Amino acid sequence: MIRRPVEAAFATVARWRAGRALHTHGTVVDGELELDPHSAIGRVLGPPAARRAVVRASKSIGTPNGHTDLLGMAVRIPAGDTAVDILFASTGTNRLTRLLLAPSGHWWGRPYSTLLPYRVGGRAMLLGLDPVDGPPAGADPADVAASVASSPVELVVTEWPLTGRRRPAGRLRLDAVPEPGPPVTFDPVLNSLQALRPVRFLAGLREWAYTGSRRGRRAEDTDSIRLPGGR
Repeated sequence: MIRRPVEAAFATVARWRAGRALHTHGTVVDGELELDPHSAIGRVLGPPAARRAVVRASKSIGTPNGHTDLLGMAVRIPAGDTAVDILFASTGTNRLTRLLLAPSGHWWGRPYSTLLPYRVGGRAMLLGLDPVDGPPAGADPADVAASVASSPVELVVTEWPLTGRRRPAGRLRLDAVPEPGPPVTFDPVLNSLQALRPVRFLAGLREWAYTGSRRGRRAEDTDSIRLPGGR
């Protein structure tokens, strides 16, 4: 059984870093997610087509300042009285390297992907974010807030079925920098829907990793719930 070693490893790293095991430091911005109602994710979430979202930009390893790193975007989507968290990481730019992690020195310089498949309405697929354009922004999480404060930043939401072509599913527009508040924790396993969640085996691995990380920094599961608008 690998659950205990995985949890223990992530708990140890979280204690050592005095925070999350990975993506320890980040910046939170707000945005609007508009989905094509005919897309797979749009059909699962249902109306309204446009809804507010919370986005946390962070560096995986935590290199200092604006140095190159594996960049991450965590997106919280309201779904009724709960929320769905989807985590994206920077990848390569062509069909093959989009399946691989890739470091970046610019927040809007590379696409982002879930890398691990999601089950969306019963179909396995990768979800992605493709930056349309954005003002200059290095690889410091604070640069994301500076970009959004200067001008809204748009990213195309994509779906890539494992047996089909990648296709656009909507847009995510980052448009506001909220007032400082309590840390926001994202968890794609705890915060998911039956029809929109990581595939089963990979969800188990992620659950163990997140459980260990929370244990290491002494966080409660309820710390992860914060909906757009501060709810």
